[in-house]
Amino acid sequence: MSAATRTARADFSEGAQALAGNVLETAMKRHGNAWIRHTFPQVSYPPRAGHHGTIGSALDDADDWGDLTLLQFKHFLVLAGMRSAFGPDATQDTFNRHLGAHQASPDAYRPEFVLPAILLAHALLRALNQDLTRPDNEEDDA
Repeated sequence: MSAATRTARADFSEGAQALAGNVLETAMKRHGNAWIRHTFPQVSYPPRAGHHGTIGSALDDADDWGDLTLLQFKHFLVLAGMRSAFGPDATQDTFNRHLGAHQASPDAYRPEFVLPAILLAHALLRALNQDLTRPDNEEDDA
């Protein structure tokens, strides 16, 4: 994320947004869907759901949201931001990683999308870092 931040500070907003979007996509592809399913186990997820389907399922399953823990609420906020980032919309009025990657245009890359893209990628990385456990579930001695 530091490269995206440095790029934004150098006033290359399109590049900063693209970098943040790629970090967001990579994090979701490698760990995000599993993290969402682990964080919100009460949700019924469709089989083989992509990012948007998994995020949407977690957000739309409103029956149990009154019972959210403080930790789940923090993650719920990350998901709320990611819904539009991975949305299949044909037009764009917020940061949308999907449109930026697959239908790049001046409308998809705007200066006002840079900060939300960087903050969203950072929030997801932070959540993954805090919640993912190593396969052996052991800490380093160092």
